[in-house]
Amino acid sequence: MIKRNIDKINRHNMKRAIALTAACALIFTGCGATANKANEPATEPKVSAPATENAQVSAPAVESAANTAAFVENEGTYEAFHAVMSGITPSDITAVSYAGDSQGAFGEDELKYLVRENADGNVRIDVPGVAPGKYTLTVTAGDDIYTGEEVVVKAYDRSGYAHFEYTDGVGAYKDDGTAKDNAIILYVTDENKNDVELTYKDLTVKGIGNILNSGGQAAEPDESTSENDVPRTSKGGLANTNGGILKMLADDNIPLIVRFIGVVSESGLYERGEWDPKDEGLIDGLTAFSLEKELTEEKGLEPVFDYGANQGDNGHMARMVSAKDVTLEGVGDNAVIDGWGFHFIASGSDKDTDRGHSFEMRNLTFINTAEDAVGMEGNTEKNEEGKDDISLPFTQGVERCWIHNNEFYRPSLSDCAAAEGDKMEGDGSIDFKKGQYATFSYNYFEGCHKTSLIGGNDNAIQFNVTYHHNHWKDCESRAPLSRNANIHMYDNYFEGQTGYCMNVRATGYIFSEYNIFDKCRNPYWIKDETGAIKSYKDRLTDEYYEDMEDAYPVTVVEDKSEEVPNECRYIAGGVDYGHFDTDSTVSYIPDGNYQLEEDYDAVLSAIDNGCGVH
Repeated sequence: MIKRNIDKINRHNMKRAIALTAACALIFTGCGATANKANEPATEPKVSAPATENAQVSAPAVESAANTAAFVENEGTYEAFHAVMSGITPSDITAVSYAGDSQGAFGEDELKYLVRENADGNVRIDVPGVAPGKYTLTVTAGDDIYTGEEVVVKAYDRSGYAHFEYTDGVGAYKDDGTAKDNAIILYVTDENKNDVELTYKDLTVKGIGNILNSGGQAAEPDESTSENDVPRTSKGGLANTNGGILKMLADDNIPLIVRFIGVVSESGLYERGEWDPKDEGLIDGLTAFSLEKELTEEKGLEPVFDYGANQGDNGHMARMVSAKDVTLEGVGDNAVIDGWGFHFIASGSDKDTDRGHSFEMRNLTFINTAEDAVGMEGNTEKNEEGKDDISLPFTQGVERCWIHNNEFYRPSLSDCAAAEGDKMEGDGSIDFKKGQYATFSYNYFEGCHKTSLIGGNDNAIQFNVTYHHNHWKDCESRAPLSRNANIHMYDNYFEGQTGYCMNVRATGYIFSEYNIFDKCRNPYWIKDETGAIKSYKDRLTDEYYEDMEDAYPVTVVEDKSEEVPNECRYIAGGVDYGHFDTDSTVSYIPDGNYQLEEDYDAVLSAIDNGCGVH
């Protein structure tokens, strides 16, 4: 039905795209940030057409392009569009503008990073961050002007809990698809992943790993365990140069958009393969590999906490602690994160702020992932033993997270390389812990081992999670594994799951409707009597089978409004989520405020046309 394969990446010839892509730039539309030039005044930011409409371009005259130049492709996608031209080179193009339901023009940086040669030797022009509507693109090459055919730009489907009763826009974009006011935009390529600079106020951070991995920043002077003037983290590991810049942006309400172009590699493979996460990666400032505590003690080794590492992690992560209003996105359909991943984290020190809120990741492909592809984690109060307790409240939960239109492929790590025994194929593709209001939609998973974890232990709390229009193909488990959470799953397609699909335990409750299970092992697994799954109009093909001897039965209902007994509660908050699927005060479901396909062919068509990168 759906033919997605990583070979698509090779067809685009990513290595060539990297060689042809220039360095990364920074754009900011105000409030004290500067561009890469240190002497540029903060009050005169460069113009970013996708973020600010009606921008003016002043371009130097160059020799005209050949008369053979022509548009060979014009296509609108989701809140973006692109064109492909033949008979012309990127250096021929001196101006790009668009008109229609809104209008704008490229500045210097857009011309540098969004106009690039593709694998066929043609020129591709991308226009991300525009509102839905109709547009035409005009390209100037010297004295020649070319206008493409009109394209239609579609809106992303914002159904689900991330946007429930929330209109501020999740991530760094508004709900109309345009960048939020004062947004900083970084363009990141493989060539200069360690050279891109983000300057805010009096702090400049160099390298995308240092910029995004605030978990690796140096401790405050009174907390530091510095040795010989070498900066150290609060745990005593080596520190990177982050300097708390993400927290600064969050506190000043400055959104951050990071646009990845081509393959940005940590592993050095640039395509799917096998690598050893103990090896040093290519991106400066990411977390280090760190053996789990038991193996460290067994081998008589000192624990490793460099750059924000946690024991038992394979490392190579950018841990975005105390950030807000962040969007990570791929430009076009060939942006690849090779060998590394991201965490979006709210810490206990973020209490009574909105740090750790509003995170979006879209249009990225993940390969060779050492640890997690993307994880989100908040903070809750601890009991007298210093452990999680379901009766205690959030200190600062991670909130309003939207992970959509991405692709995740099973990694392969070298023998005996994993920091923990179960991480030979990486860890989670999408994990969510100690937070609320998250939507995971239109993602594609192929061959992944542990695709999605909701809740890190039986005493951790997290609520209000939606999965819709995702496609799992030949994956093993955790689709998802959920604890102490209310989860709505609809219009998902499970194909050839080899271990289990939905797994509920520890007072978790899933409402599952119009999901398709094709040749799957254990579509539902309720591990203990406190968990529950309510199934309405799910379709199971004849090839499915169940072999979990300890499984409790799923409840199949004929009436969507029928209630199923369960124990899902936010005890400290006094909220009963046991009826979330029938209570309009805590969900969008009773009022039908979501894009639900109620025909199985329509479900498959929506996934085929909308799932994955574009």
